[in-house]
Amino acid sequence: MNTSPTQCDPRTTQELVNTTLTNDEDAADSIYWDAMRELHRRGTVEVFNAAKSLCESPCPVEQRIGCVILAQLGGSESPFASRSFPLVVSVMERVENLDTLASALCALGWFGDPRGVSHVLPYLDHPDSDIRYWVTHALTALREDQRSIDGLIHLSSDAAAEVRDWATCGLGSLIDRDSPAIREALIARLGDLDDIVRGEALVGLAKRQDSRVIEPLRQALEARTFSKTANDYAGEALDALENLDQYPQLLAWKMPTDRVDTTRDIS
Repeated sequence: MNTSPTQCDPRTTQELVNTTLTNDEDAADSIYWDAMRELHRRGTVEVFNAAKSLCESPCPVEQRIGCVILAQLGGSESPFASRSFPLVVSVMERVENLDTLASALCALGWFGDPRGVSHVLPYLDHPDSDIRYWVTHALTALREDQRSIDGLIHLSSDAAAEVRDWATCGLGSLIDRDSPAIREALIARLGDLDDIVRGEALVGLAKRQDSRVIEPLRQALEARTFSKTANDYAGEALDALENLDQYPQLLAWKMPTDRVDTTRDIS
């Protein structure tokens, strides 16, 4: 077991864990995230054992920190994912704190273990919109399972705009699969009250070369009420269309721009 601190950060594992337990995680550049990123980067058995102890604790804050550590421990190689999975599931089985539950759902998505779908789906209609939001992240990450696709279709019509946004993004851009059900879910979001949700639907349909996107896309490109970000989505949808010469009503909009990249990430 490697118990020594790294050359980059002299703090011990326990000192890093204590920092995550006693500092605010809200800011991306916070002391908390500096320590958490170092724990993830180390990816040692020592860090895993520390997270394991936290997950087994009766304290919901410690459980949450344990799940967050395990979620990305060791980076993209995820060397402890299979050993971490039952620990996070155990937290979910006894969790009472919503923040802890959200972290556990997020971790299941990061693990990419198909068994996670069965543990995520019970929260599909959770009364708290933040939990449903993290369900969309987990299901998008576990997208090889048809049940995940069905869950995202369900969440794409959620009452909360943030949930609809990420469910529509998952279906439209982060998942390559195509089906009539996915397309119908995206079509339904073209009339959404939220600009970004409509933009995500435009992109998803354009990537699938669905001709029903043409008129809504033309209207979006001509609209002056669209936000800048939503206009970027319309531009991305235009770029995704093939054989654009079939749609003369859109040709005038096909020109080089400096649109912002709107690619989404589930981490």
